[in-house]
Amino acid sequence: APRAKALMTLDRARVRKLLLGLLALRPAGGERSLQRPAARQEGVGLVERVGDDVQQRRGERRRRRALQRERRRGALQAECEHRAIGEEREILVDPANALQANAVNIVKDPALGDATTGLFQAPPGDGMLYWARADFVRRVSTVTFGFFDTLQPQRAELVDPNQQPVPIPGYPDWASVNPNLRMSDVLVQVDPPQTRQPAGTGVVVELRGCETFENSETLYNPVLGVGADDSLSRGNLLNVNYACEAYRYSTPNYRFTGQTPRIPADGLTPYVTEDQVSQIRDPASGLFPRFLNLRLVLTNNVDVTPALSPSLRSMSVVYRLTPGQ
Repeated sequence: APRAKALMTLDRARVRKLLLGLLALRPAGGERSLQRPAARQEGVGLVERVGDDVQQRRGERRRRRALQRERRRGALQAECEHRAIGEEREILVDPANALQANAVNIVKDPALGDATTGLFQAPPGDGMLYWARADFVRRVSTVTFGFFDTLQPQRAELVDPNQQPVPIPGYPDWASVNPNLRMSDVLVQVDPPQTRQPAGTGVVVELRGCETFENSETLYNPVLGVGADDSLSRGNLLNVNYACEAYRYSTPNYRFTGQTPRIPADGLTPYVTEDQVSQIRDPASGLFPRFLNLRLVLTNNVDVTPALSPSLRSMSVVYRLTPGQ
């Protein structure tokens, strides 16, 4: 019995060794490790197929959206091209992207100029008012406007069919309400703002005021010609020629006019930027002068290639009137 038990124990030891030897011949990880790579490969393949399907669907959606945008753009363009001014339909124009005018965007006098462009050379003495004078140079350019009356904005003078002047007092006509009204606050807005201008460029608005100047009650009439006597006949309201020379004209020229300035001006201030408007207030009342003059200073960035220039779509002036002394 002891011997049989010893043999049985020996046999068990041999069987255990045999099993251990067989296990040593199996790959690391056992039978399950042989199945895992296949399962992983199948899973990776499934993920790749799903990823490809997602990318394909996204690409299709992008193509459909692009096609829809093109169709809408084409429909809008076709609609704009077929909308005639005579039919009193609105004309849609994107000023940021429309670089060339087309037939439906041109409002012209059919009796003057080219039938397509509406352009014509203005004859001498033409009654159109030039609102500004611009000097464009490489780095810093300026655009100067004429003095306007803050109590009579939109003041104008038209000519009727009988060639008779028709004055328009302005809208609103604050001068008829209270001639002592003066600006207490003024704000200038430009589009696009400075934060959206190209790097290194700028559009700065400068303001200048004047309480009164000679012929400030008379609108500039270009019929009198550029050689007209400024101090006698030519109106200086909205006169950009006078605005460009206002300081020089207000200073006595002892060689030609002695101690009398060519165009006397009362309360003429220097140009200041919007953050310095407090410098042109009346020290006694704290209000601004009646007449306001604007100048744009446009700065290009010439330190890069190609050079960068700022842009300007519109400019607006907002002010508040307060009764003065």
